[in-house]
Amino acid sequence: MSFMDSITLSPIEINTIIGILPHERIIPQPLLISVTLFFDMTKAAETDSVDFTVNYAEVLGCVISFSESHHCQLLESFSLKLADLLLFSFPLLHSVSLGIEKPQAFEKKPLVTLNLTRHN
Repeated sequence: MSFMDSITLSPIEINTIIGILPHERIIPQPLLISVTLFFDMTKAAETDSVDFTVNYAEVLGCVISFSESHHCQLLESFSLKLADLLLFSFPLLHSVSLGIEKPQAFEKKPLVTLNLTRHN
């Protein structure tokens, strides 16, 4: 029997260059990222061994490193590249879902949130 379990890291607060406006290409702005990792946790739970799970400290490091080195114009591009990287880097993952909030997208509300899910 196969189960689809998940771990969510949220919020991951990062600052990065993102956006299409001239000031957004120069000044880093905050993003709040929620990462949900879907995989079968059965063997990890039965053995109590990190060898059979996704090390979420490594996932966090991957998200931070990616955010520091990728300066996309669109949230869509940023999120797709990050999802692809996570699926490639962590082969136990069946799927990954990202929620990315850009709180400074507008001077006044609404808050912009992008949601993206990709599967292996």
